[in-house]
Amino acid sequence: MSYFIQKFGISLVTLIVVGSLCFLLTKAAGEEAAFGEKNPSPEVRAAISKQWLLDRPLSEQYLAHMKKLIQLDSMPSRKQKGRTLRDVLREHLPQSLSLGVRALIVAVTLGVPIGAFCAVNHNRLPDNAGTFLALMGVSVPSFVLATFALVVLSREWPIFGMKIGPMPAIQWYDPSTWAVELAEKSPTWLKGIIIELGRVRLWIPAMCLGAFPFAAVLRLTRSSMLEALRQDYVRTARAKGVAAWKVVGRHALRNALTPVVTFLGPVSAGVLTGSLVIEKVFQISGIGQFFVESVNNRDLPLIMGLTFFYSALLITMNLLVDAIYPLLNPRLRG
Repeated sequence: MSYFIQKFGISLVTLIVVGSLCFLLTKAAGEEAAFGEKNPSPEVRAAISKQWLLDRPLSEQYLAHMKKLIQLDSMPSRKQKGRTLRDVLREHLPQSLSLGVRALIVAVTLGVPIGAFCAVNHNRLPDNAGTFLALMGVSVPSFVLATFALVVLSREWPIFGMKIGPMPAIQWYDPSTWAVELAEKSPTWLKGIIIELGRVRLWIPAMCLGAFPFAAVLRLTRSSMLEALRQDYVRTARAKGVAAWKVVGRHALRNALTPVVTFLGPVSAGVLTGSLVIEKVFQISGIGQFFVESVNNRDLPLIMGLTFFYSALLITMNLLVDAIYPLLNPRLRG
């Protein structure tokens, strides 16, 4: 607990540093970035300065921006009619979260068991097949995989009462007809879960987004399991006649998951906030695509807010990893 509290304090300091650097970098961008044009007229300069506190001392601007960032908000957008970070997250984050959670499910539920199975069958056909699969997942770019998926699914395929193919962005996020009908007949607390499960179409871009994490998890699990299976405690368990599945599942795999969890911490932050490539190919209006558009528009308040949000999510996932370590390794509980 003391170690976790120490890490939590360091994380807060890191967030403050990130927010401060974002503020200073926006100030270093110059007058054109602040006012949107070179040499604006006095009227335009006065209006913009008043709206975004540019006429205030630097310390007041800094405190105002930091107060907004700590509340996971930002100053109003300079390009999109006063929208703030909360408006952007409310509109675009659910799509990215739905896509990212599915991608993580694909990566973990497939990568861990396949990696363990490859390690148990070291240098055999399953191991060679799993290694080749991991190599393909690491090597094939996501835009190639996403484009291939669209080509394959360009025909009409009836899946769960629907047809998948080229479609507008919103249809990837819309639930299937059967889910909507079932949700209408279900209790209020269950409707949201059914609707989320009914977004079957999202599994297609999710598999494309989760291909690289899946391959990395598979390789990490395989290498960690190979090392764990050579340890003395595994040999002792086998010598005592412990069932093979217990040796692999309870003893070896539990200790082999530590590097996998370490990898999933920072990767989860990136996956949960979406991917520009996947969202662009499948035309999903997620936060990853919106962040790039904000950079292209030089929308400094939203750039600063989204950068702070990404940093907060990354630090949160790393803290979660630190909290999971003692569950995997009892020696860390002391």
